[in-house]
Amino acid sequence: MFVFVRCVAAAVAEVGVRGLVGLVPGGEYACKVADAAWRKYRERQRDDGLRDDVRRMAEAAFDEAKWAGAEAAREEAARHSLPDADAQNLELFLTQIPAAVRASLKRPDDPTGRSVPAAFALRSADDVLRLLPPRLPRFRPGDALPGGPGWVLEEQIGAGGFGEVWLARYGDAGRSNIVGAVKFCHGLEVRDLRHELDVVTRVMAAGRHPGVVPVLAQHLDGDAPWVMYEYVPDGDLADRIREWAALPAGERVPRVVAALKVLAEDVGRWHRLSPAVVHRDLKPSNVLFDAPAGRFRVTDFGIGGVSAREALRAETTGQSSRGGRLLSYLRGSHTPLYSSPQQRDGSDPDPRDDVHALGVIAYQMLTGHLAQGCGTDFEDDLTESGADGELIRVLKRCTAQRPDRRPADAAELAAELARLGPAVAPTGPAAAPPQTHARRREAEAHHALGLKYYLGDGVTQDCAEAMRWFREAADLGHADAQYRLGWGYCLGLGVSRDYAEAVRWCRRAADQNHVGAQAQLGVLYADGLGVTKNLVTAGEWFRRAAAQGDETAKNELRKLGAG
Repeated sequence: MFVFVRCVAAAVAEVGVRGLVGLVPGGEYACKVADAAWRKYRERQRDDGLRDDVRRMAEAAFDEAKWAGAEAAREEAARHSLPDADAQNLELFLTQIPAAVRASLKRPDDPTGRSVPAAFALRSADDVLRLLPPRLPRFRPGDALPGGPGWVLEEQIGAGGFGEVWLARYGDAGRSNIVGAVKFCHGLEVRDLRHELDVVTRVMAAGRHPGVVPVLAQHLDGDAPWVMYEYVPDGDLADRIREWAALPAGERVPRVVAALKVLAEDVGRWHRLSPAVVHRDLKPSNVLFDAPAGRFRVTDFGIGGVSAREALRAETTGQSSRGGRLLSYLRGSHTPLYSSPQQRDGSDPDPRDDVHALGVIAYQMLTGHLAQGCGTDFEDDLTESGADGELIRVLKRCTAQRPDRRPADAAELAAELARLGPAVAPTGPAAAPPQTHARRREAEAHHALGLKYYLGDGVTQDCAEAMRWFREAADLGHADAQYRLGWGYCLGLGVSRDYAEAVRWCRRAADQNHVGAQAQLGVLYADGLGVTKNLVTAGEWFRRAAAQGDETAKNELRKLGAG
């Protein structure tokens, strides 16, 4: 069992289990738990064991996390004679720790958060606080969706100051491919959810917009009101930013400009409605990536403005602590990093609020710095990231203190970006970076050497060495090497079996129209390996492969009834 989980369990029991019910991210109760857990952890674990314990938590599968949480909760329940309800809440909280650890460890060189960086250390209770779940989940996997007959809550896929998001499935999990993302909000009135629905309805009034995540259903009665969105399983803009951070500037900057231009065009359409729709909570976590469509889609309309006012009120009346605000901001609920000075002052919504947010997002896309916004030296940061003077000028206008110095709306921003020159790369990781002839030759050479080790052609067969050379070629954009590397992760050939890595590399190859990788992605989504099972997305990838004549994909489509 994880030592950290045991220490947190003992700390919660010491501070008082019932405090979990009213847990606020970074609040007084959470800080007390972190202090107690830090003290117990230092007593029970040597320095050389800290890293290994955190690594095992980051790598833990859900079943392992559930078992560890159950065992630790059972021990504390017996030690303190906890009532059944308290023991169940403790178990539910502890089960979420590995996921919280992974969220804390995400970084450019490992967007999954499943590895521990070399500089990682737990030096204080504040470091422990970052590894704790933000809230006690309100529901359990397998619960019926309140007010949604036939729907079952399958897995919590998001949590934070706003509330929690669950993947819900209609009907039997083994046969149904009908899924949705259900958002429950903490502390918001039904009128606020109704406001969000009204905003989305206005945005979608002209028909289904490809840049918006649509609402599928709603239930605003009872004590658990919710809104169900279409489920977009391929991560968000923050994941793409982490991937792009590893690219050379010559490849990263055009990709960022292309993505920003499409995003500004989408937001600009809402700004040009009468009256204008202002999102007021644009940030990377609210911009989802739709891999089959190869584009970004915005979600969470309307709630941002409400959350901003509530956060401002709490700060000005002293109802939230500095630590609580800091952790809430870092976790991505209402965050001053993206909000304009006018929004933070409580002014009425203005399209230029969203323009300010887009400027900050662009800064993060270019620099890879997700935890910071535009400081006084942001021009130097952008120059070092490879941005030219004209692009810096546009982004400087976006983030101006005075709204009259910003583009009037996102449509005007999109027009300015268009004048910078043609976009040479699509949004997201959907296209291979442009390659020089020398780079292509190098990639081919690495791939050929990998094949020799893979087949034992003229050398002793060595799958580990083969995968090393495939990775060299894959990093240079070689589609077949990316596919073979993904296949290696699927089977554990020369590398540890890792389905999440398999998905990542197969997707990069599939986005270059590699038919084998497209078919393999279909299998991974169909079986829920490395990703949440989604037969709709599986069908999309099978359909792409089948269009190129892949017989396996055609057979799989027939099995899905989508051929």
